Amino acid sequence: MAKSDPTCLFCCEGESVNHLFFECCMSSNVWSIVSEILGREVGKSYENTAGLWIANKRHAVTSAVLWAIWNVSWTGLMVLLKIVGLLRRWMALFRQEIGAKVGEFASRLEVRACSPPQILWRPEETRVSSELEQSAAQLV
Repeated sequence: MAKSDPTCLFCCEGESVNHLFFECCMSSNVWSIVSEILGREVGKSYENTAGLWIANKRHAVTSAVLWAIWNVSWTGLMVLLKIVGLLRRWMALFRQEIGAKVGEFASRLEVRACSPPQILWRPEETRVSSELEQSAAQLV
């Protein structure tokens, strides 16, 4: 069944392949969490992700992220847990040392997925807030 609404189901922006996998605030957040756990930036663009996948002759983590984003309902927790499940099912396909690393990543991602979401202040928001306070002080 074709989708008649051309907007993203999560953020209401224009839908495209690039938006779905990399630009949507939900997928961008998932890539950010994955990058943090891996200790390297992944998922910034199609080229970035494809380059990593080709260079590593198959990069299980990026494959699982793409598959989960494509096949799961739009909640961050569901996507993260879907990635964990995929990686754990795929572990039998890897050499032992790679499987151990994938298992460690999956465990860390599962902990992160089950942690309550956090609200973080960004420096730009703090700067804007202090500018507003200064403007308000000048009005008084």
